[in-house]
Amino acid sequence: MCEVFNSDGSVHKSNKRAKLRELADKFKNEECWFGIEQEYTFFDGIKPLGWPDNGFPAPQGGYYCGVGSDEVFGRDIVEEHMEACIDANMMISGINAEVMPGQWEFQIGPLGPLEVSDEIWLARWLLYRIGEDYGVSATLDPKPVKGDWNGAGAHTNFSTKSMRDPGGLKIIEQACEKLGKNHDKHIEMYGSDNEQRLTGDHETCSIKEFKYGVSDRGASIRIPMQTANDGYGYLEDRRPSANMDPYLVTSKIAETTILWKNNHEKVYAESGYFGTLSPDGSWAIQSSNTVTNISHNLNVNGGHINLDAGMSFQWDDSHERIEQADGKIEFYTNNTEKMAVSYTHLRAHETREDLVCRL
Repeated sequence: MCEVFNSDGSVHKSNKRAKLRELADKFKNEECWFGIEQEYTFFDGIKPLGWPDNGFPAPQGGYYCGVGSDEVFGRDIVEEHMEACIDANMMISGINAEVMPGQWEFQIGPLGPLEVSDEIWLARWLLYRIGEDYGVSATLDPKPVKGDWNGAGAHTNFSTKSMRDPGGLKIIEQACEKLGKNHDKHIEMYGSDNEQRLTGDHETCSIKEFKYGVSDRGASIRIPMQTANDGYGYLEDRRPSANMDPYLVTSKIAETTILWKNNHEKVYAESGYFGTLSPDGSWAIQSSNTVTNISHNLNVNGGHINLDAGMSFQWDDSHERIEQADGKIEFYTNNTEKMAVSYTHLRAHETREDLVCRL
């Protein structure tokens, strides 16, 4: 594996690994684990492997984790691929025949975000190369056959140390809420043509909605039954398509679930003021005294900056404009006179907890 750089040493725009490498180092104390279930479909020419030359095979049902030459096709390729991954010291943790005939899956992990992404790419390469020897191609198309047939995804299982510790279910549920608030941004990173697969049928949730639930294969995020029973464990993001870029997917999941981790914590104090982040993604800018109530809300970066009435100024209709530049959010009156207040997100969106109130 290697990364691509420009001749001047800067990161090439195609290099998605570089950002993940930086994030993995930044979040190393979180001890993130990922396990990716890579689905794929074998093709023999223009038809899935094992399908009749004309028409369709019997309906789905008996093929999933099946056995027998009338139900599974390509096992010799799958097992040779598994052995190659083992010989390469990769963390391949399983294989299985999938719901549609000719469709299979292998699992990589649990590993850190950088390692699991590297190994997914390497395992894909090995699969393609071994397929050559059999005259068979493997496709990562999320909907290789239109109609009443399952698509192909890359379900991504994720946990942090706090999720795996006793009581971690609450952290998992908070992570699900955060993922839901960023659903559209995640879908943008989760592979091409995914709308053909995420229809609400065939064990998927519609691409147009987000939901999570315990042992729900029709949800965007599935919380395994064992995790719910134990009170800790991991979550499964079922939205990524088979052709997703693992560097993008693992980066996005880590960013969304970890950067907003410090709910209800004092984040920075200056002149007696501090900010807290609520589970709904809203900031509350408070004085050191007991907060009475909130007088107004402003939409900033998808959340709200809530101004406490106990501060040294009041927010009212005369303060109608805000601007954001260089990480600063500054308030203006309607006569463009800047107020003596600014809120600075240090390192912008990367560390939401670093909020400074300057009076």
